[in-house]
Amino acid sequence: MNMKKVSTLILALLLCACFVLPAAAATEERNAVVSVELAGERNVAGDSAPIAGGWAGTAVTIGEKDIVLTHVGRMYFTGSSLTHCYMVVNTDGSIVMDYSRLDSQPEDAVDGKFLYYTLPTPITLTAGQTYYFVSDFWGPEDRFYDSSVVVSSEDVSFVGKVSLNVAGGWDMIEAANIDNLPLDFKYTVEVEDETGNPGNSDVEDNGKDDDKLPSTGDELPVAALAAILCVSCAAFVVLNRKKSF
Repeated sequence: MNMKKVSTLILALLLCACFVLPAAAATEERNAVVSVELAGERNVAGDSAPIAGGWAGTAVTIGEKDIVLTHVGRMYFTGSSLTHCYMVVNTDGSIVMDYSRLDSQPEDAVDGKFLYYTLPTPITLTAGQTYYFVSDFWGPEDRFYDSSVVVSSEDVSFVGKVSLNVAGGWDMIEAANIDNLPLDFKYTVEVEDETGNPGNSDVEDNGKDDDKLPSTGDELPVAALAAILCVSCAAFVVLNRKKSF
C-alpha cells in the first residue's frame, strides 16, 4: 500500500470518528419527585392508630426507558428518627436493594426536606416494571404522611401505597400519584438532544459529590473512538512528514 492510499485511509478514519463521537449516549441525573403536597399526617398526637414499627412506602412503575438508581431518600420531619433503612423490592417480594441504611446528623436534617442515601453501586431498573420503594419505622413518634400527592418526573409513575404485612409479604393498594411517607429517589437516564439524537446533557454542577453521574457503560465506545482519533491524527502527521522529505 503506497503512501497516498495510507493517507486516504487515515483521513477516512478521522471523518468516521468525527461523525460517530457526537452520537455517543449522554446521561442526566433526575429526581423521581418533582413536587409533593403533604397530606394524611400520621404518627402524631391524636392519631387513633399510630404505627409502632414496620415498613411502608410507595409503588413506582418505570417508564419507557431503563433508569439507573443512584440514591434513595425520605422526607425528614422534626422529632422523627435520624436513622432509617431502605429497601427496593420487586412485586413478587424478591429484593432488588437490601437494607441500605442512612444515619443522618442533626445538622443535615431540615424539616420537610428529603435526606438521601447514596448507593455504593448503582442499580438498573427495567422499563415497564413496577418496584416497591420502602423504608422503616422506629416508633409511633416517626411522623409521616400516607396520602401525599406527588408530581413525578416523566420517566416514572407513582402507582400505589405499600406496607409490610404480618406474614412478611407486601400489600399494595393502588393509588395513582400518591407518595406514601413520602419517599424520593435519584437516577440517571439516557437523554437526547433537540434533534432526537443522543447528545450532551444540561445537568448543572452544584459542587456536590452526590450529584456526580455514575458510570453507565456508555463511556467505553467513546473512549475507544477518541483513541482511534488520536492515533489516526498522529499517524497522519508522521506519514505526511515523511512524505515531505
